[in-house]
Amino acid sequence: MKKFWLILISVLAVIGVLIFAGIQIERHVVANKATTLLPIVSGTHTTGVDLKNVELAPTTPQNVALKLNNEAFNLKQSANGWVTDASAQVTGDTVTYTIKTDKLSQTMLNLGLRTNGDQIDALGSKIVQSMQASGAKHPKLVINVTNDTGDSLKSLTYR
Repeated sequence: MKKFWLILISVLAVIGVLIFAGIQIERHVVANKATTLLPIVSGTHTTGVDLKNVELAPTTPQNVALKLNNEAFNLKQSANGWVTDASAQVTGDTVTYTIKTDKLSQTMLNLGLRTNGDQIDALGSKIVQSMQASGAKHPKLVINVTNDTGDSLKSLTYR
């Protein structure tokens, strides 16, 4: 009986280490992918820097939407079928980015936000600051995740 508990604890410890390593790798990939897409001010980014410490160059809401739309194909490809469509639209100083999925549930989205939410929040805030620095009076970034029928699964707003 004692041996059973020792094996069980060992297996749980290995699973815990693997989950932790997976989350850290995912966070690293998110940060690196995001920094390759953003207009980063020269000299403010080096490998391994937290997104919170990155400074973005001023960019208009139209340029933000254009960049997001240009990267939509890459997002769909790298998501391996989890994202079916992605598009950004500009209304005034608001960029609305809609991501459609037919495989993600609200629970899975919430789990993803628990592991990467701080990075997404930092990135959203930086993009809004960048739009404001370009002259946008009331910049706002809205990220909507919807299912294949258009029902909202998650909506994030940054001002």
